[in-house]
Amino acid sequence: MIMDIVLPTSTLTILLPEIVLTAFAFGIVLLGLIQRLRNTLGYLAFVGTLASLVLVIMNFGVEGTLLYNSLVFDPLSQFFKVVFLLVTLLTIIASIRYYHDHLHQGEYYFLLLIATVGMMFVASANDLIALFVAFELGSIATYVLAAFDKDDPRSIEAGFKYFMIGALS
Repeated sequence: MIMDIVLPTSTLTILLPEIVLTAFAFGIVLLGLIQRLRNTLGYLAFVGTLASLVLVIMNFGVEGTLLYNSLVFDPLSQFFKVVFLLVTLLTIIASIRYYHDHLHQGEYYFLLLIATVGMMFVASANDLIALFVAFELGSIATYVLAAFDKDDPRSIEAGFKYFMIGALS
């Protein structure tokens, strides 16, 4: 007997901001391979983050749980998601000009969006396993972002120190 698994619309609704941001992150890293589109990646990251922010604001009253209460979506978690997305928007605005001609800007915006997705899941985590996985998703991307400028020895040192402190703690 084959069973069809149907997700309720509320499940898709409460996960949609994270899904949209992840889809934009992977789309950006793929579009980064095309030389002509490289200068539009920052704007595409901005649009994806803004779309995710709009979805979080639209779902502000919706509450729910996922994965046997491992993830809880309530007004407190949605508030922190709004804060994380606003900070990401400001970071993207500051980064567009700085990384305009950078060869690896697709990877930069990918890591920035994936770190934001990790932080969004940290805000929704309700048990230690979900918190650990979400925290690692956000922190590993942040380790790489700290060492992203390979030509600057201070950047490499910062990434290494950040990784060692995170691994030891």
